[in-house]
Amino acid sequence: MVFDILLLTLGQIVASSSVIAIKMSSIDSILLASLRVLVAAILLTPWYVRDSRGEGRNPKTLVAEALPSVLPGLLMAFHFITWNMGARMTLAANASLIVNMMPVAMPFIMYGLSRTLITRREIIGTLVAIAGVVALTGPNLRIGGETLAGDLMCLFSMVLLSLYLALAAKNNRQPSVWLYVVPLYWIAGLTALTVYLVTALLGESSGAGSTPVSAVSFPLLKEGLLAVYLGVFPTIVGHTIFNRSMRVLPSQLVSIAILSQFIFAGLIAFLVFGEVPEPLWYPAALLVIAGAVLVITGKKNKNNS
Repeated sequence: MVFDILLLTLGQIVASSSVIAIKMSSIDSILLASLRVLVAAILLTPWYVRDSRGEGRNPKTLVAEALPSVLPGLLMAFHFITWNMGARMTLAANASLIVNMMPVAMPFIMYGLSRTLITRREIIGTLVAIAGVVALTGPNLRIGGETLAGDLMCLFSMVLLSLYLALAAKNNRQPSVWLYVVPLYWIAGLTALTVYLVTALLGESSGAGSTPVSAVSFPLLKEGLLAVYLGVFPTIVGHTIFNRSMRVLPSQLVSIAILSQFIFAGLIAFLVFGEVPEPLWYPAALLVIAGAVLVITGKKNKNNS
């Protein structure tokens, strides 16, 4: 379990760096969402081909094995899309708080999918971790009025993320992780690309600050490198580890770990942009870490009993 937790920590650190690349990019947010996942799918396809040549596998078998990736892939695509849109429609504090409420939604989703119940220790750890996030974002929270549509969009995005990862715990049963995540990334990337092309044809934009693909004002090399970075690190490393972790670790531990990404994001933002975290960031980080420790030690005690 120690190795699995260390690997999950690596996934958190790498995935939390996505906000830096997204802030540096000026390309349309839906197009960027599709490009990052398609980069991951293209780069990982050789591993999928290698593992798909196993004994007894044929095209019919591969199609059957890819089916569990279809619904999570669609959910992943629309999570990226709705998150990018919702975050631009509401206050940063609202968006941060809502997307970090995944540990609240996850127990209900896991119970609905597999009748999995969380332990009392996991409940306490979850409440401690969420208290940290509320302490950080609560003072700046504003509900209703002009931000209501954005708040609801972020809430919907959080549910999509929870469902996508919960399905990984249920559906990721292939002999190789690549047989699950590569079809997942292809489906998510192509879905997001389709949404972008439809909105482009209709003359719609996914939010302020995005640049149409037809524009030539932004440096293509820079945008391409950012898309590759997002595909290789936050997606291939980050999301692949999250999908694997949902199979081998308690779902509530994974959701709290994802919640704690703001800690690593804050550290990276300080190193890259010189952004100094506000004073409440430090106790909030300690509370989230304490919540995760409670869940981890509770799992160890259960295994030792």
